[in-house]
Amino acid sequence: MKVTLQSKCITNRHNFAVKLDGFSYDVVIWTNEDGKFMDEEITFNGEELDCEGTMGEIRERIIDYIAEKWESLV
Repeated sequence: MKVTLQSKCITNRHNFAVKLDGFSYDVVIWTNEDGKFMDEEITFNGEELDCEGTMGEIRERIIDYIAEKWESLV
């Protein structure tokens, strides 16, 4: 038998509770092994926020804030 590793991916999942303008959001940020953002999920009442319109603006505000404060948050 011959086995060859093709690739590996190490990710970390960070869960945040965010309060913004009187509303609560659940935020999940995935980072790679170097600590770079890979993906995010932002939900309100169990539903993921859209990336466009008002919900897109809220997503952007939340992600920008978390990215800016990352070192102090984690």
